[in-house]
Amino acid sequence: MSVASKKTSILSEAPGPRLSGLQPIVADSLSERVADQIVEAIGCSRLLPGQRLYEVEIANKLSVSRIPVR
Repeated sequence: MSVASKKTSILSEAPGPRLSGLQPIVADSLSERVADQIVEAIGCSRLLPGQRLYEVEIANKLSVSRIPVR
């Protein structure tokens, strides 16, 4: 039995109120978090219309590699 199925069976066998209101935790990908930061910077006018963006600069500022910035 895998760890995930053990956790599921433990939760399903737990006494007391059912846990039907709980939803799985979905982590955003690093690329999504980088995109959110860029969109926020545009919305707050930290990035201006027509401003040239350099992926290396953004990656360094966000402490990530260039891949998620692409």
